[in-house]
Amino acid sequence: MQAYLTTVILVCSVAAIASALAAEGKTKKHVRFLLSLIVMLVLLSPLVNLTSDGWDLQDFSWIAGNHADGEQDGERGEVLLRAAANALSDAMCGDLNISAAEVKLGIDGEVDGDGQVRITRVTVTLSGEAAARREAVRAYLKRQMKCDCEVRVYVNAD
Repeated sequence: MQAYLTTVILVCSVAAIASALAAEGKTKKHVRFLLSLIVMLVLLSPLVNLTSDGWDLQDFSWIAGNHADGEQDGERGEVLLRAAANALSDAMCGDLNISAAEVKLGIDGEVDGDGQVRITRVTVTLSGEAAARREAVRAYLKRQMKCDCEVRVYVNAD
C-alpha cells in the first residue's frame, strides 16, 4: 500500500511539473490530457492487477487497520478471511455472470500477526442456475487461487 501511494504521489508531482512547463495553446491541452490518462491508469492499477494477474489474496493487512486495536487476533483473522471470501465471491460472480444468491463461498486459512493471510482451501457451493456453471467455476478458481479448491452443487431434496 505504501508503494502504491508513493507511486501515485510521484506521478501526480511529475504531471503537475510537466503541465506547468508545457507551452501554451493546443500543446498544453494535449499534454494535460495525456498526463491525466497516465494519472488515471496509475490510480486504477490495483484493479488491473486483480483482474489480469489473478488473485493474490495473501496480504489483507490494509483491512486490519479498519478495526479496533482491542480485537483479538483470532477475531481479526476471521474478519480478514471473510473479507477475502467476499472479495473472491464478488469477483467470481461478476466475471462469470453468476447470481451471488446462488453461490456460497467459504475460505479456510490462517492469519499471522502481521495480517498476512494464507489461504489453504476454498469451497464453493452452487445452487439454481449457477450449478450448470460448475466447470467454469472450477476453472476460474484453478486460475485465480493457489490452494486446494472444491466446487459442490447443492441439490434441493424437495
